[in-house]
Amino acid sequence: MKKLSLSIALGLNLIALPTLANTEVSTLTDYFNPVGEKTTVENYPTLETSRQYVKNQELVGINKFLHKRELTPTDEQPVVRMNRDTYYSMAVINVSKGASVTLPEIPEGKYMSMEIITEDHRIQPMKYGAGTFELSTHTGDHVYAIIRLDATFTKQEVHALQDKMSIQANSDEVFTATQVDKASFESVEKSLKAEMPKVLKRDGAQATFGMFTSQMTPLKNYLPKRNTQWARLSAGAARN
Repeated sequence: MKKLSLSIALGLNLIALPTLANTEVSTLTDYFNPVGEKTTVENYPTLETSRQYVKNQELVGINKFLHKRELTPTDEQPVVRMNRDTYYSMAVINVSKGASVTLPEIPEGKYMSMEIITEDHRIQPMKYGAGTFELSTHTGDHVYAIIRLDATFTKQEVHALQDKMSIQANSDEVFTATQVDKASFESVEKSLKAEMPKVLKRDGAQATFGMFTSQMTPLKNYLPKRNTQWARLSAGAARN
């Protein structure tokens, strides 16, 4: 009887493994799993984007801003190539039933922008200055919003402006992602990062500033033929 019980238990565990690998999760705590999806150079941008979504969502929830109240320290950058003279606010927003972001008025000559990143890591056209901006996406139900304020504001001014930012969304369903194998994820990420010095030396400013894209423009259209690897490197730039 004990042998039979053990066999049944082992069988159930084997059945559960693939099921677990396909589990949809909404937090970074649950995102990585040894039997999760394997990461490749091709799917890394999307998996890293999902990781950013669930991380922010775990910290503040859906349709809410996570405000960075301090400038990013040079020795502690949670995102690769963060601007050191910029205050950030980030949010995962459900746009499936309509959503908008309202940004407050700022003095002339000051900088405020909004960057929207879709679930497949497409970067929509940038928005600048104050106003109410309607949000949409070509895939999925969610977008990732990044608001930037420059360091010419005082810290007190930044905090006041951040507190005036608002999100209006008609659905509060959270973003979910398939679990990912951490070992393969970190291995691919390490290999991509190793290419960065070579790419930056070869392509200069193009490598740094040439990757704002829309869903209508394939990443490869921004690249010289010799540099197909850069799309994947840049797409992972949001790592933290």
